[in-house]
Amino acid sequence: MENESLLVAVSGGVDSMALLHALQYLGYPIHAAHVNYHLRGEDSDLDQQAVEDYCNATSIPFSVKHLELTSGQGIQEKAREARYAWFSELREDFKLNKVVTAHHLNDQAETVLFNLCRGSGLAGASGMALENNSVVRPLLYIHKEEIVAYAKENNVSYREDASNQSLKYSRNRIRNVVFPSLAKVNSSFVNHIGGFSHHASQAELLISEVAKSKWDSNNKKTANGFQLDLLFLEGSDYSDLLLYYMLAELEPKASLRNEVVSLARSAAGKKVAGSSYLFWRDRSSLVIESIKKEEALTTEIIVQGTGDYVYKNGSLLITEAVFDSTEKPNANLIFLPLEYGAKKLSIRAWKSGDSIRPFGMKGRQKVSDILIQKKVPMPEKSNITVLECEGEILWVMGLRASEFTRVCESGHKTLKLLITT
Repeated sequence: MENESLLVAVSGGVDSMALLHALQYLGYPIHAAHVNYHLRGEDSDLDQQAVEDYCNATSIPFSVKHLELTSGQGIQEKAREARYAWFSELREDFKLNKVVTAHHLNDQAETVLFNLCRGSGLAGASGMALENNSVVRPLLYIHKEEIVAYAKENNVSYREDASNQSLKYSRNRIRNVVFPSLAKVNSSFVNHIGGFSHHASQAELLISEVAKSKWDSNNKKTANGFQLDLLFLEGSDYSDLLLYYMLAELEPKASLRNEVVSLARSAAGKKVAGSSYLFWRDRSSLVIESIKKEEALTTEIIVQGTGDYVYKNGSLLITEAVFDSTEKPNANLIFLPLEYGAKKLSIRAWKSGDSIRPFGMKGRQKVSDILIQKKVPMPEKSNITVLECEGEILWVMGLRASEFTRVCESGHKTLKLLITT
């Protein structure tokens, strides 16, 4: 990161405040960014104030983002997506080189255990990367205890987040229940898990390279897909793992790739259907046939008032409804001010260059970036549709709504738009 300008993600906790202090001491040009989710009432505002006061006292440029997310399942992942999208926007706006976060070795161990509990393979066991695109984690190999000691030694002020003790979040249960038990088994378990994750990341790179080589030398392109010679499986103790990685570009879903690996060991004639390909076992090969999909939406569907509008991927039901703030918008449901009924609305396929102002965000985001964040498989990207109003995209349908769909007050008549299939 030498001589680079940095956007530092600062929550107000000891990790990020110590990082902010250290980077300033080292002379980096820095800009602090804080997200206030308003999930902990006054404490959230006090966290923001603490970061802001520190930045003002030390002449560090400071930006804050206010986000109000509905609590519940998946709230942490939603919060993560929202803040990284904002960090990316800030980095571009202020022409900064990197986004820096305060993830440390204990966080890495927590992430690895969390991923393994969810059934992740080597990718999950690899944990977080020291650097990933524009995001850097310089504390990734440093213990939490060392960071706390640095903060105390340098009189760095910080706030404690009481919600970190709550056991309703899986990561908190790992941190507060599992970690103390593992420490009784081996007090150096955090070091060992960190070392394991480093080896796992290198192992995955190695396996991916070998798998690509095996794919290139054993597959034959056909008119409707591929034919993979399975003779390389014979006499190999690790061929199942190679085949699993060879299929990564064709089938993103891990569980289905495991089914195909089993299929390759089975009798001829059996089949497995994936999201984009049909896999079936021939006498000595794996036949991979492309599943033909309907052509992407090429015509624009004009939306005029209430009604049921059938488009390529489903049906959009539009009704007039009195807005009730307890009915929260989601990926398949949005509300529009009633005056939109008189405007020109249309459903069309998304195209390169499309952008949206995401709900709850200040700036704009490319639709292509949203598809990456939502992990939309490549074959399905061409089927994504948007709702447009006079040149402005209001909704990446089924994925993300625009800030222009915000309806603030209950009791107002609105247009209710619901994807029904």
